[in-house]
Amino acid sequence: MSTGKKYKIPPKESLTEVVSWLPEGETFEEDLYWEWICMAEELQNKMEELDDKGEMIWGARVENFGWRKLNGLSGPINLRKEDAPGLELLKRVLPRTDCRFTIYTDGKALYLNNFHHDSPTGREWYAIVPMRTIARELAKELAEKFGLEKSRVEPVEEWLVEVGYDANLMNEYLVRSAVDEGVKFGDCPLSTEWWEKDKR
Repeated sequence: MSTGKKYKIPPKESLTEVVSWLPEGETFEEDLYWEWICMAEELQNKMEELDDKGEMIWGARVENFGWRKLNGLSGPINLRKEDAPGLELLKRVLPRTDCRFTIYTDGKALYLNNFHHDSPTGREWYAIVPMRTIARELAKELAEKFGLEKSRVEPVEEWLVEVGYDANLMNEYLVRSAVDEGVKFGDCPLSTEWWEKDKR
């Protein structure tokens, strides 16, 4: 059982650009505002395409954050469609400073390459993934780990959704899927009946 480098930042050449925010020179504030709104709407369209159930719950991982080159995770990022999720996602993920960035996709996740005063060379990258995608893949991994039939994978996925996307379990998956060895649940305390008890 191995997902390998699933959410490790892929080479830029293998990704498709979604949107970018790279304002240069002198621009009127009003023009910048409308450019920002249009960019966020394009981002929202791509988010809706990637989030096939329309739940707007995302997980994010960052590599090389700031001048100390830190790596880290977000918990589940809950967005509401009526609150402009493209703008809200950027507000929740990016540092509170002037940022210039390009967002790419591989058809499953968003990858944001960010530039700012503490990361002027653009080594800061974010992988932003719909939590439903993570739940689906985690359900398959757990089904394989515990020898469940393929017909049981969907109930496991739904169970993960019903319990509200356990942040620790999801984040562990997001981290472990990014390392070379792949996912290893080793000492996972779950049994093959773990979800059946909850469904009764």
